[in-house]
Amino acid sequence: LLYSRVSIVELNQRLVGDMTQVQATLENNWKFQLDFQYKFKWFDDNGFEINPEGQPWRQLVLPGRNQANVQGVAPNPTATKFEIWVRE
Repeated sequence: LLYSRVSIVELNQRLVGDMTQVQATLENNWKFQLDFQYKFKWFDDNGFEINPEGQPWRQLVLPGRNQANVQGVAPNPTATKFEIWVRE
């Protein structure tokens, strides 16, 4: 049920040198604190995942009805697409 309690309310992307940097604003839609993990998965232009084991899960504690910004940087310049994954 985590997917129904967390939403992405804003997504920003920019180039830092030749690397893609992203920032996502996550919102806890629930009235209680959520303690979960997230990670960015990076893909090239052909849809192949880049370094699947290289991106660590990161812990986030988000109070009820609050938002937090999370950031990620591509592992290399061939990364052009990304996904944000969450788990309890």
